[in-house]
Order: sequence, then structure tokens, then C-alpha cells
Amino acid sequence: MIVYVFNQPFPDNSGFGRRCQREIEALSTKEFVTVVCRHQLGEPMEEEVSLAGHLVKLVRFSAKSEVVHRPENYTGNGLYEIKRNLDLLANLCKTLARVLKHYPRKEVKLYCVTSPLTVPLIVLFFAYFFRVKPSLVSFHDLEPELAMHLKNLPSNHWIVKVELFLESFVCKFFNKILVTTDSQAERLSTRTHQPLSKFCSIVNTTDVAKNELFIPDQFTSFVAKNDFVITYLSTISFDYTIIGLVKFLENFAHELRKLPAVKVVIIGDGEGLKHVRSAVSRLDISSQVICLGHISFPGGCLATSDAAIIPWEQDIMTEVMLPTKLFEYLSFGIPVIAPDFGEFRRSLENKNTALLFNDFAQISGMIHTLISEKYQAKKIGQAGKQLYLSMYQPAILNKKLLNFCMAQ
Repeated sequence: MIVYVFNQPFPDNSGFGRRCQREIEALSTKEFVTVVCRHQLGEPMEEEVSLAGHLVKLVRFSAKSEVVHRPENYTGNGLYEIKRNLDLLANLCKTLARVLKHYPRKEVKLYCVTSPLTVPLIVLFFAYFFRVKPSLVSFHDLEPELAMHLKNLPSNHWIVKVELFLESFVCKFFNKILVTTDSQAERLSTRTHQPLSKFCSIVNTTDVAKNELFIPDQFTSFVAKNDFVITYLSTISFDYTIIGLVKFLENFAHELRKLPAVKVVIIGDGEGLKHVRSAVSRLDISSQVICLGHISFPGGCLATSDAAIIPWEQDIMTEVMLPTKLFEYLSFGIPVIAPDFGEFRRSLENKNTALLFNDFAQISGMIHTLISEKYQAKKIGQAGKQLYLSMYQPAILNKKLLNFCMAQ
């Protein structure tokens, strides 16, 4: 049996939460899974649920809701990390001990998702205390890069050094390491001195419920029948989801005013949304750009969009990432405009499966191309969808996950 541990509510509709759910569903087809996860108000502390037709047990640990990712916490003094880890420590330890003591030790395999790295550290302690297998650790983002990106820390800062030490320790003692991109695998392998054979990369893609094609009233009242709709979908919290978006709007604002039938729809919520709305107001483009906030099921908006954009700048974090949203875009056959660096360059082919830009000034020309050359736009969208279907749809990734996890 598998005990799957992570510091997140479950179920959860974020990209990260849906990825974890997909992993749990796939694993439950092979073995009984107990999920140890964060408690939310109103949820039972323990329950059994059916996922993909298989029974999964949920055991939740309580933690203070105010210890969350917020920009004001990213001061670089380490107090947020200390609070966050102390918040996890006691109740996660008690809950994990209670779960493990009820199962035959030889039959348990421990799977763990980082964020923070304290979680797999705790799991390792209990693995050796209860003599069970620390089977797999899963990295969603790389914590040292996250620290340097969010707090603008130098690589020799004590927080980064602690993250790097914990990362090496965790990678050494878990049998298998799951990451989201080949770049992450290569970077981790190099700095933790672990062989690449311990790693498997599975991108952050999740199945989009095509039957949930809800379109909010704000969208339908804003977009006319013949408008060309460009969609940006993201949780707007971290700098890389805000700075590039604002830069795109600043570069495109002048052209946008010349194209009244072009509408930009921004879907997503977060602490940075106020900065995006402020930029829209400052640039005087509110008649053509709308921020819809959070939409639980954005499929309806994606299905009626003509293009999608990922306006990221290259830095130490974004060059090893591929967002879940990319694959949502591709699954709907929408031509995607994405940056030409890192994993985007590895996964997408310019002018075939996507349009890749090196400079934000290039995006205006790409949008003009998609508007004027409808056949080319359709061809790129279809090629992107075929790429998704052949390599990145959940059924294919689930098979890859199970082959990696179940191999001796």
C-alpha cells in the first residue's frame, strides 16, 4: 500500500492540486492509497472517497490557515520559513505516526510531495523509525530557485543554502525522484550528485473537463461574436505570472487600440491581480482587456478563444518550468504564443506547434499573423493539440507514472 503525503488540501482545484489528484487516482488503480493532507475548515479529519472507481482513504492534519504564500512574507529574513515549518511539524508528525502504526510495515511505501522540503524530511524520519520504504519524492517547483526568485536572494544566502542542503539530503535517501521537466531533473542530478536513472519527469498537465464549458456572463457581455479573443490563464500570485503579463500589455497597448475587435481576457486570481488591473487602467485599455478573476471551470472561455499567451520573462525559475495552463491551451487546439527559452523551446516547435517569442516587442507581429492568416493559426492550433494528444494527455502520463513508480 501507498501512503501519499503532501502539504495541501485535498481535493483542490489548483493546477498543483489537480496534478496531485491525478497521481493519486493513477496509483489507486494499482495499490490501496492513504492520503495524508492538510485540513480545511468544514472537512472531516478522516474519510474514505472513491477516485477513478477505487477507494482512497483521506487523513487530514490541521495547520494554521494564515501561514500561506503571500508577497509580504517574502522578506528574505527567514521568519516566514520558520513559521511555516513549525506550523507543519507537530500535527503532521502526529498524524503520520497514527497512520503508519496501523499498517504492516513491510507493505507500506511512502510517497511525498515537497513544498516545503520539511515535509519529505519528516517523512524520511518516520520511514526509518517505522522501517518502511521512502519510495518516492515529488518536486513540483525547485525550492532554492523559488526562494531566489521570490525574494531576490543571492545563491550564497543562508536560506538558499539550507534549501540546497535539504534538497540533497532528501534526494539521497528517497529511492525515486519525480520532477516536472527534464531541466529540473538535470539540475537536481548535477547538484545532488544523484544519477539521472533515479529521476522521472512528468509535466504539470491535467485533464480539462470538456463537459464543464461554463461561460460567465462577464465574458459573454465583453466579447462580441466576431472579436479575436486572446486568453491568459494563471494564478496571479508569483512575480513570473505578473511582471511578464504587465510587460506584454505595455508593449501591446498601442497596437491594441488600433484593433478594436481584439479582446484580451485574463482569468485567474491572486495577490498580484490588483497590479494587473492597475496597469490596465493606467494604459487606458479597459475597453479591450478584462480581468475575470477566478473561474472554477475556464473550459468554456478557452473553447471560444482564438489564441492564448504565456508572457513569461526568463529567470532562474521560469527556465525550468512548464505551466499546467500550456497543456490546457493545447488541449483546446488554441494557437499558443510562448517564450523561446528553457522547457518551452524543448517542448514546442516555433511556427509549428506554437509561436515562440524572444522579445515582448515580437508578440504584436505574432498576433497580427494569427488574425490575418487564419489558415496558419488553425494549423498551429491543430498541431499543438496533436502534440498534447500524442505526448501530454493524462492517460499517457499516468502510464509513464505507473511504469516508473511500480518498477523494482
